[in-house]
Amino acid sequence: MNLLLAIVLAITATNAPSQEGPFTCSVPILDPGAAQTASGAEHVAPKLSYHQISESAQSDVDLGGDFRDDFGVRADFTLPFVAGNSDFYTNWIILIPYRKYAFVQLELMRWEKYDFREEIGLTWSDRDGHLIYRDTEVFLPDAAHQLGIAVHGKTIVFTVDGNDICHAPKAAFFEPTDLLYYQLGTEVHHVGDHPAGTLSNIEIKDGPWDTYFPADPNCIYHGYGVSWEFQGNGNYEAEGAFDPKQSDTAFTGNTPDESCRMYRGVTNSVPRAL
Repeated sequence: MNLLLAIVLAITATNAPSQEGPFTCSVPILDPGAAQTASGAEHVAPKLSYHQISESAQSDVDLGGDFRDDFGVRADFTLPFVAGNSDFYTNWIILIPYRKYAFVQLELMRWEKYDFREEIGLTWSDRDGHLIYRDTEVFLPDAAHQLGIAVHGKTIVFTVDGNDICHAPKAAFFEPTDLLYYQLGTEVHHVGDHPAGTLSNIEIKDGPWDTYFPADPNCIYHGYGVSWEFQGNGNYEAEGAFDPKQSDTAFTGNTPDESCRMYRGVTNSVPRAL
C-alpha cells in the first residue's frame, strides 16, 4: 500500500461514504459547482475512442476479451506537470462495451482550476447516454500511481494504489451480453498541449482467482498527434502534441510496422490473444 495515499484516503474519508449517481465512494466527491472555469464547472470531454473527434486528442492501449463476471485490469501511470498545458490533461483507464456508449473511467488528472495538482477523477456514461465527470478530494503526490477497474460478480470496483475508492452496480452501465474491453489512455484537451507521463506494469485477471498476471498488449490507437510510444518491456511513454489538422488517426501494434493485436487476458494462467 502507498503509505502517503493511505494517509490521504484516511483524511478525506472522514465524511465517507459519499453517493454520486450509481457510485458509492469511500472518498468525498467535490461539488461540481465548487470550482468554476471558463468552460464551466462540469467539463465533459469526449472519451469514445475509435471516433474521429477533434475536441480532444488521445491515444490508448487496448485490452479486449470475453470478460464476464470476475475480471480486472490495473496499471501504473505517471502524470508530470507540463508547463504551458492548459485546461486539463489526463491519463486514464476505461471499461467500455464494444460499439456501445456506456462506460466507466478512472482518471489521473491535472486541472487548471485546481492549479494543476494531481488528482483522481471519475467519468461515466450510463445506458441512456448521460455523460458525467466528477472530481474527488484525492489530491496525490507527484509519483507513479496504480489505477484499476475490476468487476466482482455484479459490482464494478475502482482502485487507486490498491485501495478501493468507489463501487457501482455493473447493471447500471452494461448488459449481461455486452462484449467488454479496456483502454488505457492519455489525453489532452487544448490544441498544442502535450500529453505527459508513462504507462507500465499492466496486469490483468480474468477469472475467480485473486492473482493478476502481466499483460502483453499490442494494440495502440494514435489520434490527432498524440500517442503512447512503446519503450519495451511493457512500458509506454506519452508523446506528441494535439493537432486537430493531423487527421491520420490509426491503430498499430507496439511498433508502426505491426498490426493491432487485441489482447484477451488469461485463462488458467495461460495468456491468450485474438
